Amino acid sequence: MPGILEDLFGRRIRLTDEGWEHIVQRHHYMATFREEISDTLRVPDEIRRSNSAPATTWLYYRWYYGTSRGDKWVCVVVKRLPGEAFLVSAYVTDRIKEGEMIWPN
Repeated sequence: MPGILEDLFGRRIRLTDEGWEHIVQRHHYMATFREEISDTLRVPDEIRRSNSAPATTWLYYRWYYGTSRGDKWVCVVVKRLPGEAFLVSAYVTDRIKEGEMIWPN
């Protein structure tokens, strides 16, 4: 899974080996969600600015039916810095966190 992913705006998002290991260690079930992570970045239902780090962190959400965890949102967390962006986490959730709506707007 590590490599360069792309979001719906065509931005390149880096996922390092260490980042992928962190995700899978913390959320072991995400090892089977590789396609969903990529699809959530490319075709999200919503993107929100994180309340905990609004200047740098975006939360990409997409709804999936019938995953191994049930009907859930996949959330992909991306940290955006000047000139680069990288994936810091990904997980499934029952609800979308509060935060400023980025897309759709």
